[in-house]
Amino acid sequence: MLSEPVASRALNHTRRVSFQSYDRDDGLFDIEGRIVDAKDYPYFDRERGELAPGDPVHDISVRMTIGDDLTVRAIEVSMDAVPFTICGGGATGAEQLVGTSIADGWRRRLSDSLGRTAGCTHLRELLLASGTVAFQTISGNRDQRFRALGHKDEDRTDNPFFLNGCHSWSEDGPIVARYFPQYAAPGKDRD
Repeated sequence: MLSEPVASRALNHTRRVSFQSYDRDDGLFDIEGRIVDAKDYPYFDRERGELAPGDPVHDISVRMTIGDDLTVRAIEVSMDAVPFTICGGGATGAEQLVGTSIADGWRRRLSDSLGRTAGCTHLRELLLASGTVAFQTISGNRDQRFRALGHKDEDRTDNPFFLNGCHSWSEDGPIVARYFPQYAAPGKDRD
């Protein structure tokens, strides 16, 4: 938990970001994300005029459908509240991501398809985080299926995609040594 603030303060801006993932009946997965920005004071929006406190400056949603192989099968974008009507044009590059993988180079592909003036910053943020949620979804699903077959971590022979993906899952760290000793590499330099 954060410490108490050292100065008195007034709420200025609230950003709510939420994600859900769904197992589909066809074996695919839907990752849905939403970002809502609102001011805590009357806000003058250049195109929409005066917004009341709490009215959304941005309300943008995305649904990304992926397979177990982490390949994007479909993307749908909804821009329900945006500062300018032309903001919707910032979503057109999302379709270029269909058929690509979120496993390697996802950030680069987002930049290529939606970077700078080619796309919407908030949509890029949602899609970047959707990739992380997709990893959580697929990892949990794979573990669930693996355990349902009566297997344990030490029975794995595939290289889990999350190894070396963060500090805790470093192959030279205590977590891998404890739960996945077959992949442990003590003494290896961390990247």
